[in-house]
Amino acid sequence: MTTSSHNSTTPSVSVAAASGNNQSQLVATPVPDEQRISFWPQHFGLIPQWVTLEPRVFGWMDRLCEKLLRWYLESVHPEQRRGIYGPRTG
Repeated sequence: MTTSSHNSTTPSVSVAAASGNNQSQLVATPVPDEQRISFWPQHFGLIPQWVTLEPRVFGWMDRLCEKLLRWYLESVHPEQRRGIYGPRTG
């Protein structure tokens, strides 16, 4: 079982592993819009076409996945310094 929590006063996402799994806890905070353009190069290297590719990928995800229509996907900086995407929790 995975749990997700969001505190409206602190823009962060917490994910806890199921009891007994001995897995690390993942804690992430949203990337501000003004830092979004540098997020991918910082974590994944140079992908020049990402700026045009990202809207297309998530546009198709919106069209093909009914549940994604209610989500706003955003970049987050996990404490482990790996880049991930996740649904907005607020």
